[in-house]
Amino acid sequence: MTAENNLILSYEEFMKHAARAIDLYQRRRHGSLRGSPLEELQDAAERQGFRQVFFSPGDVAYLFFDRQFVKVQGDRLRLQNQWYSGPPLTQEMVLENRGSLVGLDRRKVEARFDPDNPDSGAFALDPRDGKPIVLRRVERPEMLDDGAASKAMRIKKENMKAVIDAYRAAVGKVLVLRDDTASAPYLEARKPRPPAPAEDSAPDSEAEKTAFEAAVSSRIAAEAEIKPKHARVFVSDRDRYVSVLDSLRIGAALSARDADFKAKFEASMTDADALYFAIYAAFNN
Repeated sequence: MTAENNLILSYEEFMKHAARAIDLYQRRRHGSLRGSPLEELQDAAERQGFRQVFFSPGDVAYLFFDRQFVKVQGDRLRLQNQWYSGPPLTQEMVLENRGSLVGLDRRKVEARFDPDNPDSGAFALDPRDGKPIVLRRVERPEMLDDGAASKAMRIKKENMKAVIDAYRAAVGKVLVLRDDTASAPYLEARKPRPPAPAEDSAPDSEAEKTAFEAAVSSRIAAEAEIKPKHARVFVSDRDRYVSVLDSLRIGAALSARDADFKAKFEASMTDADALYFAIYAAFNN
């Protein structure tokens, strides 16, 4: 946009002209409406109960997430040269084998993240139950950073404790100890210690981060309920077959329709197609 003297407008001048144009548009009467856009909006708010709703930060982050299939290595995965791990383990996670990357070693999982805004978080879909796993960036502590090193050691100890507690809970139902005086000192020493006093509540920023992650997780988890109601649309049968292969690669179960389609498509393959998809499957495993 240029001014009357053919000079390019500054940002401030451009914004003034844009605001003036928007104001003129919303106040001018439109033939397709009963009045101006502003009057129509006021009528909707006053008579029809219309209320303006804003996107939450979690909704905005969810809209810009990319989907990528990555292989779990141990209890970590890598996104854009950055390592991520799952949440700290709990006894329930270990016993039920869910909610963490543990147990998914060498398996490919679907990850969601915004490559242009890493601070918006990262999530992985657990192929065992389809629920999202909140990922944490793995930061390598500096040698002289005692705080970061202590935090890493604390998380490691908590994970070890969760595994030990889960093991004890699993074998405690079948393990019978002989009750005699010789084993009394040993049993006394093995009694669980009282829990450490709770630390101060997390700062507001941590609480907000947790609420944000919960909001995004709920949006991702809701996909499992929405997807069955809306059949996916594919450009071609070949595109649908690639989607079926990707689903099998992450360990997802095929529906009866997809399994039937897969069998029919493979029966009609040419030798060139069969070779191509064999290479595709080998390359992406």
